[in-house]
Amino acid sequence: MDAPLPVSWRHIDLVTSPQLSLIIRNITFEISIMTSPVLRSTLAAALLAALPALAHPAPGPGPGNIQQARLVEGSCTLPGFPDDVVHADRALRQRIDFTIGVDGRVKDARVSQPSGFPDYDRAMVQALSQCSYIPALRDGKPMELRSSRETVRSAGAGGAKP
Repeated sequence: MDAPLPVSWRHIDLVTSPQLSLIIRNITFEISIMTSPVLRSTLAAALLAALPALAHPAPGPGPGNIQQARLVEGSCTLPGFPDDVVHADRALRQRIDFTIGVDGRVKDARVSQPSGFPDYDRAMVQALSQCSYIPALRDGKPMELRSSRETVRSAGAGGAKP
């Protein structure tokens, strides 16, 4: 019978996040059933040696290791430009400021630069409020982030969607 892997689950649980601990357990299980005893011992030793780096990864580039929030594709549908703007082929500019919460939800959306079409401004605020984001991260932890969306349509550009 093969010797068990020299991995202390208590040690792994203490130095890693629950998600990382589960990943390590799954990798270790695969090692234990798919490899020879010599290779298994080598892989287990490498895994144990890597634990400190896995538990405390080196900081990434940039100040405070911040990753920007990213819109979840298909989470919301923005309204088309107002009919008056499209038919007259007019320019339009609008800016909406909002906060992306740690849960990825939009809050505090407000028009900071009106388009000149109050119904369109309200519709855009409503639509943006329905959007979902993968939240911004600081050092791997979700953080609240103030953001904005500027909608610009140039005269002669055609198109009914922002």
